[in-house]
Amino acid sequence: MNRTLLKFAVLSIAFLGADATVIAPAIETISQQFPGRDPSLIQSLVTLPSLTMLLTSIFFGKLSRLAKRKTLFLAGSIFFVIGGVAPTFMNDLNLILASRLVFGVGLGIINPLGNLLIFDFFKDNERASMLGLQGTSNNLGAMILQTLGGLLCVISWRYTFLTYLIMVPIYAFVRFGLPEQSSAKPEVSSTTYPARLPFKVILLELSLFVFLIFLTAFFINIAMLVVGEKLGTPATAGIALSSFTLGAMITGVFFGKIMSRMKANTLSFGWALVGIGLLILSQAHNVSLILLGCFVTGIGFSCVIPVTFTLISDGIDQSASGLAFGIAYTLMGIAQFFAPGYWRWVGSLFGESTGRFPIHASALMLIAGSLALFFLTNMKTSASSRHVSRQEADL
Repeated sequence: MNRTLLKFAVLSIAFLGADATVIAPAIETISQQFPGRDPSLIQSLVTLPSLTMLLTSIFFGKLSRLAKRKTLFLAGSIFFVIGGVAPTFMNDLNLILASRLVFGVGLGIINPLGNLLIFDFFKDNERASMLGLQGTSNNLGAMILQTLGGLLCVISWRYTFLTYLIMVPIYAFVRFGLPEQSSAKPEVSSTTYPARLPFKVILLELSLFVFLIFLTAFFINIAMLVVGEKLGTPATAGIALSSFTLGAMITGVFFGKIMSRMKANTLSFGWALVGIGLLILSQAHNVSLILLGCFVTGIGFSCVIPVTFTLISDGIDQSASGLAFGIAYTLMGIAQFFAPGYWRWVGSLFGESTGRFPIHASALMLIAGSLALFFLTNMKTSASSRHVSRQEADL
């Protein structure tokens, strides 16, 4: 097995992870093509795939036990290409919306599959490094494909959907670079499907859900903060998001080394960095501080996601891997889908509008959460050390 080729094949799957946002630059142009339709309905072209992605992820655990990895990738690729490219040839908005639902099924298979492959083929520090690089590949894919989508939209809004043809060469590469089956995967009967996950893993997945609720406040309010308070233009908000992506990409490259030094404390460290970044943003009144806050937030984000999946991987055996990653992506989808409504509700309770308030509230909760995670992690480590010392003394 060529390990270098295998790594590039696995990381190329992560390159597709943010593809639902590829058409975002074309939304205004599409809206002009359907002047009689509700603008919010057209905006849902970006978010609608998350609905079927969420539903597909629920069943991913079962699918991963019944089908080989290459078969899963083939199925995901078919839904991805058909649902992604079909709107190029459509004139009916309802059909375009339906095709986005089909596209979401593809993402619901492909996203957790990337994590499952890392679990199958990599162990220990190499696994942590691959999870960090996975985040870098995901962010790089988002930047490149969103830019490509915007350039194609200049020609025609229809051509934006042709961006999804990127799956064709990636599929061929993955088929060539991926072995038929993970050598680490035992033969498990479908009748032994795991009934439950370890409590630690459940807590980690719930922490990921809570983290994304808080982080989403950043994504849905950064433009309102920048433009609404006249600190910059929409282009400035775009640069701020690019600063976030840059911080996340750089950190992803070095994540393996970060975790090898900080171990389980990487999780509380990442939560703290995101909280500090959002706190800087909530107090910023110039572009320089906004860019700094976004950059720090990106660094923290690129610590939290891979370390959470690393700790989940360490807490499960092979038979539970598909279930664990399927549930994780389901909770991530729920968090991102319902977070905007949650923050509107919180704002109404405190008589606050969008902008600084949700970002500031998230910052405080994330910093408090990082302290709780730090104490819980180190209390458990101290207890384990005392237990080992007592055993050695008894001997």
